[in-house]
Amino acid sequence: YIIIYFLEKNIISQKKLLDCGGGTGSYANAFAHLGFDVTLIDLDKEACKYATLKYNNLFRVIHGEITTSSLNEKFDYIFLNQVIEHCKDINAIIEKISQLLEEDGTLIITTPNQKSKEFIFRPFFLFSYIFMVTRKRIDKLPLTFLTFLKDPWICCDPPRHIYSFNRKSLSLLLRKHNLKIIKNFTEYSTSQYYSKKKYYEYNNLKGIIKIILGLWSHLGIKIIKIIDIKNKWGNNLVILAKK
Repeated sequence: YIIIYFLEKNIISQKKLLDCGGGTGSYANAFAHLGFDVTLIDLDKEACKYATLKYNNLFRVIHGEITTSSLNEKFDYIFLNQVIEHCKDINAIIEKISQLLEEDGTLIITTPNQKSKEFIFRPFFLFSYIFMVTRKRIDKLPLTFLTFLKDPWICCDPPRHIYSFNRKSLSLLLRKHNLKIIKNFTEYSTSQYYSKKKYYEYNNLKGIIKIILGLWSHLGIKIIKIIDIKNKWGNNLVILAKK
């Protein structure tokens, strides 16, 4: 995982890291084991409770909303993972994060990539996504699918995702708050969700179909990744910025 690799290469013992919207704490746990002094903040009270109990107070957990929290200390790293697309006031959260960053601090932000082309080779995902948009109306699927092909609105699905971003739009937002982009790239789902083991566990018709579609997804995305010279079509957008 590229983010962990980056942090391993740049870590200095006891650097402070804020995991903003860190949920149940899996990333916070990984960061803590890398040697970071970690603070997790999340809106979900149950997620915070789970993180505290699961990881036995390995890191500090705060239940609250970042823009209205009483946090006023500075952090060397702030990790905002799959959060900004859910926020009503994106300027408020980036402004607060800018305030919490040390002068040479680094923001690591991830979000679904508006320019992703992976849906071409992910039929299960594409069907479920469009089916959800039609409010589970089978009769509306054909027209909705054609509309989607004309102008894909991938990763923008209110009320779950309020915003969708590409490299340019997210970079503009960060620069607006005086954050300097130092690295940006996309990640492909083949490095996150797919495992060859899946393809050999089925012994019925449904399983065979899954095998075929699974291979179609895996190999198709591999091809897209090879021809994506500028690395802009992966499903996950990652930007690193400094104050």
